[in-house]
Amino acid sequence: MECSPLARVLATAKQAMDRNDAKEAIMTLLRIDLTQKNTENEDAYNAALVAGMAAIRVDEATKEFLNPLDPIQQDLLMKAIYAGFKPTPKPGSTEMIPQKADVCQQLLKWHAILLEKAGIGAVVRAISERCPPPGGFVEEELDDD
Repeated sequence: MECSPLARVLATAKQAMDRNDAKEAIMTLLRIDLTQKNTENEDAYNAALVAGMAAIRVDEATKEFLNPLDPIQQDLLMKAIYAGFKPTPKPGSTEMIPQKADVCQQLLKWHAILLEKAGIGAVVRAISERCPPPGGFVEEELDDD
């Protein structure tokens, strides 16, 4: 059974997280080609970015980490921050589970630094569902030819 490009990227990011390399996990996720939107994939993608951001202590080095990111990558991070605040469904139930307070606190720290770097436009695009512009997530199989 072949994996989709997104599934491979998520697996690579998970391997980086398993090695305690959250920055590499985030960069792996930000390098994916995003052209076709799919809500299920977007949720998994945002959850992986949130896990990476939650694992990194936010400090001056975080600002340096954000410096090489292009505007689309900045928008993706901002969108993941907002997605990370949303409650998630409890498995096998319609009940919603709120995000953990420590994760929200980390996301707020990321938000402050990213807002300073990317500007208010990144917030507007994140909450208006306009990033990444245009499109969404690739789910095409790669040709091995």
